[in-house]
Amino acid sequence: MNEQEHFIAYIKDRLELHECSKISVLNEYSSNLLLVVEDEGERYIVKKYDSKQCFELEVFVLQNVSDLKVPQIIYYERQNDFGWNWIVYSYIEGDSLYSKKSQLDINSLLNIFYQAGSFLKLYHQNLIANGVSLHEECRLNLICGIEKNYFLATRKRTWNDLKWTIFFMRNTYDLLEYKEDYTLTIKDFTDKHILIKYSKSKYCVSGVVDFEMARFSHKYSDFVLLYVCYFLENKRFEDAFLGGYGLIMKEKERAIIAFFVLQYALELCGALVAVQKDNEKWGLEIIHKVRVWLDNKNKF
Repeated sequence: MNEQEHFIAYIKDRLELHECSKISVLNEYSSNLLLVVEDEGERYIVKKYDSKQCFELEVFVLQNVSDLKVPQIIYYERQNDFGWNWIVYSYIEGDSLYSKKSQLDINSLLNIFYQAGSFLKLYHQNLIANGVSLHEECRLNLICGIEKNYFLATRKRTWNDLKWTIFFMRNTYDLLEYKEDYTLTIKDFTDKHILIKYSKSKYCVSGVVDFEMARFSHKYSDFVLLYVCYFLENKRFEDAFLGGYGLIMKEKERAIIAFFVLQYALELCGALVAVQKDNEKWGLEIIHKVRVWLDNKNKF
């Protein structure tokens, strides 16, 4: 019996599941073991974590934003007799935005992005106090990481786009000093973790999942992945999201959002090249898109 089989046998006993219960593995978009459990007409998720830190972060977040559209904790065990950290939480109906986006019309996407922005604003408001005392440490860690990735990205070659990137970012460091802008961010706020469903003749956000990567950081860092995938090249989607978030785009806000998108791009060109060689190409493409986004003043 391997560890996965052992764990499934364990939870059957621990949760007193009936013989007719059904357990299926759902590892879509997760590095941890995800199980869908169906028992006596009820459906819920069991998640076993590879990292204790990720487990602690997700439990903390879910306990502090339980009034939002997130999974509700039913039960969890911390470092049990087998050293496992695992959680049982409610099942949220819906499909990921990522899996459905090609089937959605413009109005549906606009509505979804507005709701995604509204969710993120409420999430940040719930958790913002947790990041205030750590804001200077977060800022310094951001700067150190950026300078390290610039060094890694330029060790063997010099790209004009990388020179422009580090110049822009160094000129933006001072904008990161405001402690009220720091919170426990989701970090992985992506279309793979935004769930949607069709209800009352339209698609809506049914929930957001996966908070195991949560980190203390600047709140706008949670915008990055949606900007990379959607907003840099589509102003209507961007406006819908910012409308939901309640953010009026001014020069300061634009610079900080660009900063965090560029941080992601620089990491792709730096430390993450060792993970996948194509990351460098992708990072340079993102830098180019940010430059176009910043230059096109009519978009704002």
